[in-house]
Amino acid sequence: MIIFLCGGFRMVHAQTSMEEINKANSIFAEGVKMGVNKDFEQALYFFNEAIEIYPLYAEAFLYRGIAKTELRDYEGAVKDFNISIEIDPGYSDQAYYFRGLARYLNEDYEEAIQDLSLAIRLDPHYASFFQRGRCNFELGEFQVALKDFEIALRLEPGFEQGILYRGKALCEIRIYDEALEDLKRAAGFFPNNASVYYYKAIAYRQTGRKSASRKNLRKAVEIDPALSDQFAMHLDLHQQDPQTIQQGSTGRDLPVFQESTSPIEAETVTLSEAFSRKEREEQLLGEYQQESQRPAVSDSKDPEVVDSGFYNSEFKATSPMGFGVQLASYHNTDNLSRLARAYEEEYENPVFINVSRVNGRRLYRLIIGTFPEREGAESLRDEMRGKGFADSFLVIFERMN
Repeated sequence: MIIFLCGGFRMVHAQTSMEEINKANSIFAEGVKMGVNKDFEQALYFFNEAIEIYPLYAEAFLYRGIAKTELRDYEGAVKDFNISIEIDPGYSDQAYYFRGLARYLNEDYEEAIQDLSLAIRLDPHYASFFQRGRCNFELGEFQVALKDFEIALRLEPGFEQGILYRGKALCEIRIYDEALEDLKRAAGFFPNNASVYYYKAIAYRQTGRKSASRKNLRKAVEIDPALSDQFAMHLDLHQQDPQTIQQGSTGRDLPVFQESTSPIEAETVTLSEAFSRKEREEQLLGEYQQESQRPAVSDSKDPEVVDSGFYNSEFKATSPMGFGVQLASYHNTDNLSRLARAYEEEYENPVFINVSRVNGRRLYRLIIGTFPEREGAESLRDEMRGKGFADSFLVIFERMN
């Protein structure tokens, strides 16, 4: 819902017919398809067309910003995320997250931290904590970064990048044995990631295992030859002033370790996965609404006024127990009930809507499945991650009441 707009926007909105809005929606959907196919230049073309027809299309600005981020136009992306927030604050949690990500990739770490903190206030998702941790890591604030990685892993214990970065942060603050536990696990997840072996080499050297250190350093340099010049300086740093680092102040602006590969290549909730999930939502809603035999179903309650708690896909109060899998969270209620019913039919599991208030704003979480044991929910989570919900994670219903 648009709370207030400048006079120019209000005039444009009045002049946009429903036929034009529907046309913009169709063009937007084509842009999403291009994003799924990683043709971001073409996606940008379609989003531009949709916005040209309907200048108040907040979601088109949001996804155009994501496409621009993929194309490394970070300043342009930030502008689009700003406009999306201004037009419809209901997209703020996503816009702040992706704006923070764009700023992180542009090495504007302080501003990225501010955005990700806002995203966390609106929706405390593990990905936002992780990305904020990476910003602090790049600033050399390793103790602060470690706290965010720990929170991310409490929210999503099997999160592979979180394990890698926690190991790196532990190594930087000289807790080497615990760092090695994480880094050994990370080597299984990321066998071609130079930083895994680089940090293992540091930790092994500092704990007196020089042979293992040399072996891991050779592996790191095979992957990224530039690391051979960094290692001696980084190791020397770890042999100086341990009290300063343990207290969280590094005495330098940036960590010595610098990966030569672009950080955009390995994101948590990757930018292209945002397109995949949006396309699947659009597809399911279209299939659900087009079946001629389907009786019309109206929501039993207005989602804007229901109390906090759990509801089924028709917004009738319920009390699920055990484990479930959170698919997504929203501040907008558009199509929420229909989307829940579409997911139920597509994936043959009950879908629940959890309503809560986060910093004074309503948050609606879609959660699929109800299992008495964790294993069943983990199996469904892995299945859903393979179907476009890469950032889905386990929840325990009793802890959300």
